[in-house]
Amino acid sequence: MNKFVTEYKFPQKFYFERIIKRICFHIRNNDFNQPKVIDYGCGLSTLELFLNKYDPSISIKGYDIDPNLSKLSSPFLESYDIWVINHVLMYMNAIEIAALFERIKNTNKNASLIIGISRQNLISKLGAYLLSPQAHDGTVSSFRIQKECIDQKLVVHSHERIFSMTDLLICKFF
Repeated sequence: MNKFVTEYKFPQKFYFERIIKRICFHIRNNDFNQPKVIDYGCGLSTLELFLNKYDPSISIKGYDIDPNLSKLSSPFLESYDIWVINHVLMYMNAIEIAALFERIKNTNKNASLIIGISRQNLISKLGAYLLSPQAHDGTVSSFRIQKECIDQKLVVHSHERIFSMTDLLICKFF
């Protein structure tokens, strides 16, 4: 299994499920009627499972770099109303993040982006050390770099902090 896939095990399960539930809330309370949603970096499709419990009428597709987990060959072949990018940007450098945002904008400049970024603070580092030492393996971009990339390309309409470890941002393009 790809080392970047988050498996929802106790006790981290409560943390990640809280993030997923908040993402579902934002998907269900958006400006789009019957939105088309893509989970970019879908992993084990946990978001899709949760969203289908809340509202099975919402169309969601998952894309992951691991083709065994992805339901799409490319996320850029269709236009999506909502892009969910949860705990993914940290595996990309600033150039890759900017390129991703440009590609999304080129497919739908009116899309909403729901972005979860790890604060990579003392709490999350301590939690990783005690519970999952490999949790931050492969991290390329710090919280600061991710946030700078977001601020350069997007307008943040809503911002919430989850357990002091993740910032969940609801964004649109300028």
